[in-house]
Formats: sequence, C-alpha cells, structure tokens
Amino acid sequence: MENIENSIFVLGVVLSIEAIGIITALVGIIFQLFNITTVLRILDSSLRDVKELNNKENYTVYS
Repeated sequence: MENIENSIFVLGVVLSIEAIGIITALVGIIFQLFNITTVLRILDSSLRDVKELNNKENYTVYS
C-alpha cells in the first residue's frame, strides 16, 4: 500500500512540474508574440514617418 501511495505522490509531483512547464511555455509564447507585434508596429510607424518626410520634401516650395 505504501508503494502505491509513493508512486501516486511522485506522479502528482511530476504532473505538477509538467503543468508549470506548459504554463511557462505558453507565457513565453505570448511574450514572443507581443514582442513581434511591437517590433512590427515600430517598423510600420517608422516607415510611415519616412514616407511622410519624403512627401513633405517633394512638395516643399523653394523660394
């Protein structure tokens, strides 16, 4: 009987460690996706700024 209790306890510990690992992996994936979206947003805004600068330079009247 003691063997069964020990094996159930070990199984519970292993499963809880795996659950913690899965949760950590999911959090890591979410953070990576957030970082990718922020990088894309920064790139998009900087590209827009460059386009606006080009448009302003093209339409500047030199007197």
